[in-house]
Amino acid sequence: DIILKKYWNNRDYSLPYKTPYEMLIMASIIEKETSLLSEKPIVASVFVNRLNKNMRLQADPTVIYGIKNYNGNITKKDLMTKNEYNTYKMSGSLNKVMLIGNLGDDVKLHHFDGGGCIGRFPIATNENYTNKTTGEKVSNTEWHNVVVRNKAAEICEKYLNKGDKIYVEGKIKTRKWQSEDGVQRYSTEIHVNEFNFLSNKNEMNQTEPSTFTPPTAPQPETKAPEDQADDLPF
Repeated sequence: DIILKKYWNNRDYSLPYKTPYEMLIMASIIEKETSLLSEKPIVASVFVNRLNKNMRLQADPTVIYGIKNYNGNITKKDLMTKNEYNTYKMSGSLNKVMLIGNLGDDVKLHHFDGGGCIGRFPIATNENYTNKTTGEKVSNTEWHNVVVRNKAAEICEKYLNKGDKIYVEGKIKTRKWQSEDGVQRYSTEIHVNEFNFLSNKNEMNQTEPSTFTPPTAPQPETKAPEDQADDLPF
Protein backbone atom coordinates (compact mmCIF):
# COMPACT_ATOMS: atom_id res chain seq x y z
CA ASP A 1 0.00 0.00 0.00
CA ILE A 2 2.88 2.39 0.82
CA ILE A 3 4.66 1.60 -2.44
CA LEU A 4 1.44 2.08 -4.42
CA LYS A 5 0.88 5.50 -2.84
CA LYS A 6 4.47 6.49 -3.66
CA TYR A 7 3.97 5.75 -7.37
CA TRP A 8 0.52 7.37 -7.30
CA ASN A 9 1.90 10.61 -5.88
CA ASN A 10 4.60 10.72 -8.58
CA ARG A 11 2.34 9.77 -11.50
CA ASP A 12 1.80 11.71 -14.71
CA TYR A 13 -1.38 13.66 -13.89
CA SER A 14 -2.49 13.53 -17.53
CA LEU A 15 -3.16 9.78 -17.19
CA PRO A 16 -6.87 8.85 -17.02
CA TYR A 17 -6.75 7.11 -13.63
CA LYS A 18 -8.99 8.33 -10.82
CA THR A 19 -7.58 6.18 -8.00
CA PRO A 20 -4.31 4.38 -7.20
CA TYR A 21 -6.11 1.07 -7.68
CA GLU A 22 -7.16 1.92 -11.23
CA MET A 23 -3.49 2.56 -11.95
CA LEU A 24 -2.53 -0.74 -10.29
CA ILE A 25 -5.13 -2.67 -12.31
CA MET A 26 -3.84 -1.17 -15.54
CA ALA A 27 -0.25 -2.05 -14.60
CA SER A 28 -1.37 -5.64 -13.98
CA ILE A 29 -3.14 -5.82 -17.33
CA ILE A 30 -0.08 -4.46 -19.17
CA GLU A 31 2.20 -6.91 -17.32
CA LYS A 32 -0.01 -9.80 -18.40
CA GLU A 33 -0.45 -8.51 -21.96
CA THR A 34 3.26 -8.73 -22.82
CA SER A 35 6.39 -10.11 -21.17
CA LEU A 36 8.74 -8.01 -23.32
CA LEU A 37 9.98 -4.89 -21.57
CA SER A 38 10.35 -3.03 -24.90
CA GLU A 39 6.67 -3.61 -25.73
CA LYS A 40 5.20 -2.43 -22.42
CA PRO A 41 5.29 1.34 -23.22
CA ILE A 42 3.59 0.66 -26.57
CA VAL A 43 0.87 -1.47 -24.99
CA ALA A 44 0.37 1.11 -22.24
CA SER A 45 -0.04 3.95 -24.75
CA VAL A 46 -2.62 1.95 -26.73
CA PHE A 47 -4.70 1.28 -23.61
CA VAL A 48 -4.43 4.89 -22.38
CA ASN A 49 -5.55 6.21 -25.79
CA ARG A 50 -8.56 3.89 -25.70
CA LEU A 51 -9.51 5.10 -22.25
CA ASN A 52 -9.14 8.75 -23.28
CA LYS A 53 -11.43 8.12 -26.25
CA ASN A 54 -13.95 6.24 -24.07
CA MET A 55 -13.38 3.08 -26.12
CA ARG A 56 -13.54 -0.49 -24.91
CA LEU A 57 -10.17 -1.58 -23.57
CA GLN A 58 -10.25 -4.92 -25.44
CA ALA A 59 -7.47 -6.49 -23.38
CA ASP A 60 -6.95 -10.26 -23.45
CA PRO A 61 -5.91 -10.47 -19.75
CA THR A 62 -9.36 -9.23 -18.71
CA VAL A 63 -10.90 -12.07 -20.74
CA ILE A 64 -8.59 -14.59 -19.06
CA TYR A 65 -9.55 -13.26 -15.62
CA GLY A 66 -13.20 -14.02 -16.34
CA ILE A 67 -12.59 -17.61 -17.49
CA LYS A 68 -13.25 -20.09 -14.69
CA ASN A 69 -10.97 -22.87 -15.97
CA TYR A 70 -8.42 -21.19 -18.23
CA ASN A 71 -6.35 -23.75 -20.18
CA GLY A 72 -3.93 -21.36 -21.88
CA ASN A 73 -6.04 -20.58 -24.96
CA ILE A 74 -8.61 -17.86 -25.62
CA THR A 75 -11.41 -18.83 -27.99
CA LYS A 76 -13.83 -16.66 -29.96
CA LYS A 77 -16.53 -17.80 -27.55
CA ASP A 78 -14.45 -16.45 -24.65
CA LEU A 79 -14.15 -13.06 -26.38
CA MET A 80 -17.91 -12.92 -26.94
CA THR A 81 -18.89 -14.00 -23.41
CA LYS A 82 -20.11 -11.00 -21.44
CA ASN A 83 -19.09 -10.73 -17.79
CA GLU A 84 -17.88 -8.04 -15.42
CA TYR A 85 -14.24 -8.47 -16.54
CA ASN A 86 -14.37 -8.95 -20.33
CA THR A 87 -13.35 -5.59 -21.81
CA TYR A 88 -14.21 -6.79 -25.35
CA LYS A 89 -17.90 -6.84 -24.40
CA MET A 90 -18.01 -4.39 -21.55
CA SER A 91 -19.97 -1.22 -22.16
CA GLY A 92 -18.50 2.20 -21.55
CA SER A 93 -19.02 2.05 -17.78
CA LEU A 94 -17.89 -0.15 -14.91
CA ASN A 95 -19.08 -0.18 -11.31
CA LYS A 96 -16.23 -1.83 -9.44
CA VAL A 97 -14.47 -0.70 -6.27
CA MET A 98 -11.37 -2.06 -4.55
CA LEU A 99 -10.29 -0.62 -1.21
CA ILE A 100 -7.67 -1.30 1.45
CA GLY A 101 -8.41 0.42 4.72
CA ASN A 102 -8.96 0.16 8.46
CA LEU A 103 -12.25 -0.32 10.27
CA GLY A 104 -13.51 2.78 12.04
CA ASP A 105 -15.92 0.73 14.16
CA ASP A 106 -16.93 -2.85 14.90
CA VAL A 107 -19.22 -4.67 12.46
CA LYS A 108 -22.90 -4.02 13.18
CA LEU A 109 -24.95 -7.12 12.33
CA HIS A 110 -28.70 -7.07 11.72
CA HIS A 111 -30.79 -10.24 11.31
CA PHE A 112 -34.04 -10.26 9.36
CA ASP A 113 -37.19 -12.07 10.44
CA GLY A 114 -37.40 -13.99 7.17
CA GLY A 115 -33.81 -15.19 7.42
CA GLY A 116 -30.51 -13.76 6.27
CA CYS A 117 -28.53 -10.92 7.77
CA ILE A 118 -26.64 -7.79 6.82
CA GLY A 119 -23.48 -6.31 8.26
CA ARG A 120 -22.30 -2.72 8.07
CA PHE A 121 -19.04 -1.08 9.04
CA PRO A 122 -17.00 2.00 8.03
CA ILE A 123 -13.45 1.78 6.72
CA ALA A 124 -10.96 4.61 6.32
CA THR A 125 -8.48 4.96 3.47
CA ASN A 126 -5.55 7.35 3.81
CA GLU A 127 -3.61 9.26 1.18
CA ASN A 128 -0.31 10.87 2.10
CA TYR A 129 1.67 13.05 -0.25
CA THR A 130 3.93 16.07 -0.34
CA ASN A 131 2.68 19.32 -1.81
CA LYS A 132 5.16 20.05 -4.62
CA THR A 133 4.66 23.80 -4.28
CA THR A 134 4.99 24.24 -0.50
CA GLY A 135 6.85 21.05 0.42
CA GLU A 136 4.21 20.48 3.08
CA LYS A 137 3.20 16.90 3.90
CA VAL A 138 -0.52 16.40 3.37
CA SER A 139 -2.67 13.58 4.72
CA ASN A 140 -6.23 12.94 3.55
CA THR A 141 -8.66 10.40 4.99
CA GLU A 142 -11.77 9.16 3.19
CA TRP A 143 -14.50 7.18 4.92
CA HIS A 144 -16.47 4.45 3.14
CA ASN A 145 -19.66 2.70 4.28
CA VAL A 146 -19.22 -1.04 3.68
CA VAL A 147 -22.05 -3.58 3.42
CA VAL A 148 -21.71 -7.38 3.61
CA ARG A 149 -24.50 -9.96 3.61
CA ASN A 150 -25.34 -13.36 5.06
CA LYS A 151 -22.31 -15.68 5.51
CA ALA A 152 -19.87 -12.90 4.65
CA ALA A 153 -21.52 -10.67 7.27
CA GLU A 154 -21.27 -13.39 9.92
CA ILE A 155 -17.56 -13.96 9.20
CA CYS A 156 -16.78 -10.25 9.36
CA GLU A 157 -18.75 -9.77 12.58
CA LYS A 158 -16.93 -12.70 14.19
CA TYR A 159 -13.35 -11.86 13.23
CA LEU A 160 -13.14 -8.12 12.57
CA ASN A 161 -12.73 -5.35 15.13
CA LYS A 162 -12.26 -1.62 15.04
CA GLY A 163 -8.82 -0.76 13.67
CA ASP A 164 -8.34 -3.97 11.66
CA LYS A 165 -7.07 -3.69 8.09
CA ILE A 166 -9.11 -5.27 5.30
CA TYR A 167 -9.25 -5.47 1.51
CA VAL A 168 -12.75 -5.23 0.03
CA GLU A 169 -14.00 -5.48 -3.54
CA GLY A 170 -17.52 -4.68 -4.66
CA LYS A 171 -19.90 -2.14 -6.19
CA ILE A 172 -21.05 1.36 -5.30
CA LYS A 173 -24.74 1.65 -4.46
CA THR A 174 -26.80 4.58 -3.22
CA ARG A 175 -29.42 3.73 -0.61
CA LYS A 176 -32.41 5.89 0.28
CA TRP A 177 -33.85 5.71 3.77
CA GLN A 178 -36.08 7.71 6.06
CA SER A 179 -34.77 9.06 9.35
CA GLU A 180 -36.76 9.11 12.57
CA ASP A 181 -37.78 12.71 11.91
CA GLY A 182 -39.32 11.70 8.55
CA VAL A 183 -36.57 13.21 6.36
CA GLN A 184 -35.46 11.30 3.27
CA ARG A 185 -31.74 10.65 3.44
CA TYR A 186 -29.24 9.06 1.09
CA SER A 187 -26.18 6.97 1.79
CA THR A 188 -23.44 5.85 -0.62
CA GLU A 189 -22.25 2.34 0.19
CA ILE A 190 -19.77 -0.27 -1.00
CA HIS A 191 -21.62 -3.58 -1.40
CA VAL A 192 -18.89 -6.18 -1.03
CA ASN A 193 -18.62 -9.41 -3.01
CA GLU A 194 -15.06 -10.30 -2.00
CA PHE A 195 -12.81 -9.47 0.94
CA ASN A 196 -9.52 -10.41 2.54
CA PHE A 197 -8.42 -9.88 6.15
CA LEU A 198 -5.03 -8.12 6.25
CA SER A 199 -4.48 -7.90 10.02
CA ASN A 200 -2.64 -10.84 11.57
CA LYS A 201 -4.35 -12.17 14.66
CA ASN A 202 -2.94 -15.05 16.66
CA GLU A 203 -6.30 -15.62 18.26
CA MET A 204 -8.09 -15.94 14.90
CA ASN A 205 -9.44 -19.43 14.23
CA GLN A 206 -7.24 -20.69 11.42
CA THR A 207 -9.99 -23.02 10.19
CA GLU A 208 -11.91 -19.97 8.98
CA PRO A 209 -10.57 -18.58 5.67
CA SER A 210 -9.36 -14.99 5.71
CA THR A 211 -10.44 -14.59 2.09
CA PHE A 212 -14.10 -14.81 1.09
CA THR A 213 -15.57 -15.01 -2.39
CA PRO A 214 -19.24 -15.87 -2.89
CA PRO A 215 -19.93 -19.07 -4.85
CA THR A 216 -20.38 -18.59 -8.59
CA ALA A 217 -23.27 -21.03 -8.83
CA PRO A 218 -26.70 -19.61 -7.89
CA GLN A 219 -27.46 -20.24 -4.24
CA PRO A 220 -30.86 -19.99 -2.55
CA GLU A 221 -30.96 -16.90 -0.44
CA THR A 222 -33.63 -15.17 1.53
CA LYS A 223 -33.68 -11.50 0.63
CA ALA A 224 -34.45 -8.89 3.18
CA PRO A 225 -37.65 -6.92 2.60
CA GLU A 226 -36.92 -3.50 1.13
CA ASP A 227 -38.59 -1.68 4.00
CA GLN A 228 -36.43 -3.50 6.53
CA ALA A 229 -33.20 -2.63 4.70
CA ASP A 230 -34.23 0.99 4.47
CA ASP A 231 -34.85 1.11 8.20
CA LEU A 232 -31.16 1.11 9.07
CA PRO A 233 -30.01 4.76 9.38
CA PHE A 234 -26.24 4.20 9.06
